[in-house]
Amino acid sequence: MHLQSTENEISLVGLINNLVPVGGGIVAANLAQNGYVKFSNGLIWQWGITGSVSTFEYTDVTFPIAFSSACYGCVASVQTGDSQARQSGNCHSYSTTNARVGNVYGDASSDGKISWFAYGK
Repeated sequence: MHLQSTENEISLVGLINNLVPVGGGIVAANLAQNGYVKFSNGLIWQWGITGSVSTFEYTDVTFPIAFSSACYGCVASVQTGDSQARQSGNCHSYSTTNARVGNVYGDASSDGKISWFAYGK
């Protein structure tokens, strides 16, 4: 799904362009819920959200685009509907094309969606 550009997306692109060092302007982007931004210096930021994942379970996510040489890192967090639940997300492993993310800690049996962010080149 590709969303039409909005003022918020345009502002986000402007903000990102100002945060990246000189020579790193945006050359491609998909600002959808599962999307990416690719910079002219080769840096790529990607993000997304999974469907519901049970406590102590993992799921595989495919990046919106493949990193050309390496994924340098991945972080994840769990979103639950239970404001009292303490959940923790984890990127167990990752490659240039995908990551294995998990709902790895919970003081209750709270399923949750996992938001993830990966960066690389």
